[in-house]
Amino acid sequence: MSNIRIPNQDAYSQDLIAQLLHQADLMDSSSLDLRAVLFMPAATAFANIATCMREQANELKKHLKHTILAEDHTP
Repeated sequence: MSNIRIPNQDAYSQDLIAQLLHQADLMDSSSLDLRAVLFMPAATAFANIATCMREQANELKKHLKHTILAEDHTP
């Protein structure tokens, strides 16, 4: 038997989604900072990048193989 390790694609996809959303938040923050100093072209560019990252994260979510349900920890 071989020792080939097959990655859990859903877990990998979820990690990529989380990274995209985190980076989108950073882009939005940068956009706000740039707006504060009235550097509007760059602010708009960063806001557009954030939007694209969120769209790609949403697109990637469609390809998860298994729906992840929240665990109910109520007594």
